[in-house]
Amino acid sequence: MWRRGSDPGGNRRRLAQRCLLLAAVEMGTRDDEYDYLFKVVLIGDSGVGKSNLLSRFTRNEFNLESKSTIGVEFATRSIQVDGKTIKAQIWDTAGQERYRAITSAYYRGAVGALLVYDIAKHLTYENVERWLRELRDHADQNIVIMLVGNKSDLRHLRAVPTDEAKAFAERNGLSFIETSALDSTNVETAFQNILTEIYRIVSQKQIRDPPEGDTIRPQNVEQIEVKPTMNAEGMRKQCCQSSHTEGKKVGVLVGGRYNSREARQQIAIMEETQETVEEILEKYIPKEKLAKVKHILYGNSSKPLDINWEDEHFQIRGWQMVSKIKEQLRPPRLVRVGLIQHCIKAATWETVQVQRDEIHKKIGTYIVQAAQRQVNILCFQEAWTMPFAFCTREKYPWCEFAEDAETGVTTQFLSNFAKEYNMVIISPILERDSTDGDTIWNTCVVINTDGTVLGKHRKNHIPRNGDFNESTYYMEGNTGHPVFDTCFGRIAINICYGRHHPLNWLMFGLNGAEIVFNPNATIDKLSEHLWPIEARCAAIANSYYTCAINRVGTERFANEFTSGDGKPAHNDFGHFYGSSYITAPDGSRTPGLSRHKDGLLVGELDLNMCRHMKDTWVFRMTQRLDMYAKELAEYVSKRDEILQSLVVASPLLDQE
Repeated sequence: MWRRGSDPGGNRRRLAQRCLLLAAVEMGTRDDEYDYLFKVVLIGDSGVGKSNLLSRFTRNEFNLESKSTIGVEFATRSIQVDGKTIKAQIWDTAGQERYRAITSAYYRGAVGALLVYDIAKHLTYENVERWLRELRDHADQNIVIMLVGNKSDLRHLRAVPTDEAKAFAERNGLSFIETSALDSTNVETAFQNILTEIYRIVSQKQIRDPPEGDTIRPQNVEQIEVKPTMNAEGMRKQCCQSSHTEGKKVGVLVGGRYNSREARQQIAIMEETQETVEEILEKYIPKEKLAKVKHILYGNSSKPLDINWEDEHFQIRGWQMVSKIKEQLRPPRLVRVGLIQHCIKAATWETVQVQRDEIHKKIGTYIVQAAQRQVNILCFQEAWTMPFAFCTREKYPWCEFAEDAETGVTTQFLSNFAKEYNMVIISPILERDSTDGDTIWNTCVVINTDGTVLGKHRKNHIPRNGDFNESTYYMEGNTGHPVFDTCFGRIAINICYGRHHPLNWLMFGLNGAEIVFNPNATIDKLSEHLWPIEARCAAIANSYYTCAINRVGTERFANEFTSGDGKPAHNDFGHFYGSSYITAPDGSRTPGLSRHKDGLLVGELDLNMCRHMKDTWVFRMTQRLDMYAKELAEYVSKRDEILQSLVVASPLLDQE
């Protein structure tokens, strides 16, 4: 093993002051104790052996058939250094280009990095410089880095000379070692050395006892000053953070104080970048069974359109969903719809003007992408021009995002695109109705192909569930269930929470909708288990297409808020998980978009399928509307009386 020499600038020695040191704190049994928790990331090209290095060190296992990591995985192991217990939290980051955004997110909080290449593949070594540049762009500037030449057992196929790699490491101030996860050579040494170096740096000074309440109090510690750095979004950037792995309860030092909320933020990061169900299926289901599994889960397979594209921040996916029935008298009625999911662009504490302008600018480029892919009808997520700030209960500045549906800046902005690209655009905004006492509504504006406003629909159902208590800002809509007859087809909009109400979906179908768009803003812990079901069930029951759109990202606010549900005060709503998808009237659905990236989902739909499914399943003929209408009317008009009459008392009650 070769190790670099002295640290001329002393930057490494200042790691304890520039990073946020995570100290272990006793909160459970004696078995829960450890002295330091260090986060270390494994980075490098796909296929260099990062996952096997992780499994060899943490579990002493090696998998010859290891598949490429999807997103991020992590494991832990504790070691002893100078009588101290060091717990390593090691993150295995995906090397594929399409997961580079995930990798970037996981640099946050790392105090060490193993930069891995394959000694038998020179290209993986050539890419080390790019990985190093990305690491230094996203991680703390004083992170401890080790260059690792893996697969040393393939010495007969060596493509990267040891001396060349040593020289590169020396020029860039890195440690260097060659390892083999297959035969265990130097794996233990590599991790032991990087963890020991981190420990030596941070243990030069101890951390003081936090002075105030609502903190976790470590014992026998001395004072040092820790000044948190700020990232691009103005939030504190942690160099070491905690996780509830293995049941440990730990605290994180933030600005000189332990704060258990930061531990939850690390878990939130992991949830934000979790892979999609489709990616998990592709990874773990044997190929010979995958088609059958997908048919059970998704119905008839959709044909991919030749339009797919992806980079670190944005993906485009396209699917054709056409009927298997070929009519003799009518040609297919094909229409292309586009769904755009996106995260906010500027920080929530920027001015309203800056936030809205940044989103407009970004979405303008996405609309051009949709036009290039011949999209006819385009829809955005709920309240697309702003952060979903309704959890905060603060009226200002959020009410300033409200604008006139017909003449507001967003409608004018989109009208130009609609006219230029002969496109119908559905724009969910916060509406300010100046003709009705400046009231605010959650509204979707439908802009026609000539740039004029065809109409609008206001949200029918308003949630009152935890953070989702939007009636602080607006109430239930008064537009009923309108269907807009466009040159491409009859469309309707069921806004967000309305997807939980089957009668809401029903009325759009009864009024003649062929496509119902469902723009949302919903988070993982609340509704992700419901997400694949509700819009899909609606498409089947009502014989129309449904298009479910959700925003992405975690939006953090300057002031903490609570919702009276017993949960601690927090600065964010949770993770908006994207996963936008389309369902056809026959129940088949597309795979979802990413859980963490902006995206455009294009669907080529045959509207003739709506009639085909009505003829096949005869739901309209058998749905007994007259019976339900009569009983519902009776229930509504005589609710209390009917409820009493439906209670059947046991004869035994009289005997008693």
